[in-house]
Amino acid sequence: MGIYDSGTGIEEKVFASLKWPRKAIVVEYVRRAFDAAERSVNTLHAEQLDEPPRWGSHTVASELVSSLVHLSLHLGMIEALRGVMGLRGVQTGDISTR
Repeated sequence: MGIYDSGTGIEEKVFASLKWPRKAIVVEYVRRAFDAAERSVNTLHAEQLDEPPRWGSHTVASELVSSLVHLSLHLGMIEALRGVMGLRGVQTGDISTR
């Protein structure tokens, strides 16, 4: 899978053959990704929010909102799966303790 290839539509046999890293590696990757995103957002100035990003025709602000909505969708999915598994609570806070 390439940098923009999410694996959507991947065949079940191919998916089942993927080698997954240890949890600690995934948690560290997620922490680094969110740290990078936070650093990027913190460098923005208010006037830049109305500019188009390099990759599209919308505004930086609309892309940020779209990303937050998308993340909320995944958070809801995680919480639903936790409920199906009989786990209580919301999926927020320190992910290393989950």
